[in-house]
Amino acid sequence: MKTYEEVISEVERIGYEYAETIEKSYKEDGLPLNEMNHIELFDYFTAGGDAFPEQAWDWTGFYEWINGDGTIIYLDGNGNIKDGTADELEGAFNAGIRRYISEHYSNPLVTDDHKLRVTHNFVGSKFKWLYAKYAHGCNPNHHCTNAIKGRYSKRFSRNNPDFIPGCPIILDEFPTHSWDAIYICGVSSMGYAKHQNYIHNVHIALIPAPGRRDHWEFENWVMDLENGYFEYVPSEKEIPAKYLTLPEQFWTCRMFRWAVWHYRKQIEDC
Repeated sequence: MKTYEEVISEVERIGYEYAETIEKSYKEDGLPLNEMNHIELFDYFTAGGDAFPEQAWDWTGFYEWINGDGTIIYLDGNGNIKDGTADELEGAFNAGIRRYISEHYSNPLVTDDHKLRVTHNFVGSKFKWLYAKYAHGCNPNHHCTNAIKGRYSKRFSRNNPDFIPGCPIILDEFPTHSWDAIYICGVSSMGYAKHQNYIHNVHIALIPAPGRRDHWEFENWVMDLENGYFEYVPSEKEIPAKYLTLPEQFWTCRMFRWAVWHYRKQIEDC
C-alpha cells in the first residue's frame, strides 16, 4: 500500500496522461483548442466536472489506494491504514490536467466567472464576530483563529458596510497561489452573554474548484457557492488521537480541528 504522497503523485500523473489522451480526441474532432484560454480548456478537458467521477469508476478494483465508494486509502508515516476523501483524489487528478494545460497552451486568461463567489443571508448584527480568513497553513500550537495561518478578508466581514444579505461577494483579495481555502467563522450573539453560543456558532471552509457549485445551510443561515465547495469541520473522533491529550480548548475548537485535519500533510499527520 502506498503513502499519501505517493497516491497523490500517482493520481496527478493519471490526470496529466488523461489530459494528453483527451486532447488527441478533441483535435481529431477539429476543436480549436489553441484559441481557448486555460479556463475554457480545463472545462473541456474535465467535461465540465464529469471526467473525474467517470475515471474513478474504472480505478475501483484496479488500484489499491481507492475504496469501493471512491475515497482514498493510504498508509501514514507510522504504517497505519488511513482513509481520506474523494475530493482529495479529484483535486490531484485536476491538478494533473491543469499542469498539462499550462505546459502546452499559452493563453491563461482568468475571468470573474471562475472566481469564488458566495451569496449569503447573514445579518452581521446577529454575530459578535463574523469573518473569513484566506488560509494557507496550520499552527497546531494554537487554537481559535491563530490555529489557521493566513490573512483576513475585508469583504466577508460584519464590519464591511457592503456586507449585505443577498449580495454576492467575490473572494479574490489575495493571489490564488497564496491560499488554498477560506475559513468562515461566526461567533453568534445568541446565548453569548451566558456562554451558551457554542452550538450556534458558524464554522465552515470554502475550497476553490472552478465550475463547481455548492449549497450550505445551518440554523437560519444559508450560503450558495460558485466555483468551489464547502468543507465541513471534522469531529473530535476524526482528528489524530494525540490532539485529544491537549487542553480541552484545543480539541473542542472547530478552527483547530479543521486546521489540523485539512493541513495534516503539511504538519506530517498523514
